[in-house]
Amino acid sequence: ADDSVRAERWMLEFDEEASRAVEAVYGTDDVVEQRRIVMAALAPRPGERALDLGCGPGLLACELARAVGPGGHVLGLDASPSMLAMAARRDCGPGSAPVELAEADIAGPLPVADGAVGLAVSTQVYEYVADIPAALAPVHATGSTFLGFYKWPHDGDAPVSKAITYTNDGGTPVVLDLSADVPDLFELSQESVTVPAGGSVDVNVTAPNQRIAAVDE
Repeated sequence: ADDSVRAERWMLEFDEEASRAVEAVYGTDDVVEQRRIVMAALAPRPGERALDLGCGPGLLACELARAVGPGGHVLGLDASPSMLAMAARRDCGPGSAPVELAEADIAGPLPVADGAVGLAVSTQVYEYVADIPAALAPVHATGSTFLGFYKWPHDGDAPVSKAITYTNDGGTPVVLDLSADVPDLFELSQESVTVPAGGSVDVNVTAPNQRIAAVDE
């Protein structure tokens, strides 16, 4: 294996003894103050859904859970099973949001659906990743969904389609789950697409005009 990959794995895989040592560090004044600053910057609101990427022993995840309350949700991801085990044993206290924990490779695609969280945080994690742009795998969309104007009363013209292009500038494939806000009026050619690393995928948005006529009537 590549030396950088071996180093990355070494930094992210903690045994039980090392995990406890890290948790002790998390309780020092400096790190407690860091969490305070992070929470102030995030300003989580009651009911929000939060992602703690690289949640470690779950201290920040619990603070998020207490802040968003029982109507919210916190997802904590970490590459270390022993860290996740420590986080799972942590009691966030009454009135806290449920905390869901899962093992995930932060250097690859994350098991988080598009729009599943309202805020995300990652502290002291990505310095261990050799290729940060690839890990973040940014995807952007180009194109227009303007489908034109229709006369009144509507006479049911042929369906009109426009293509939206999703481009992945990262180094790993990205899976997108898509939906139309008004499914009765618009159709998508695909509801789930995998955008390849360094590539792009087109998704067609179609307005079946007979449906628009039915709504107009």
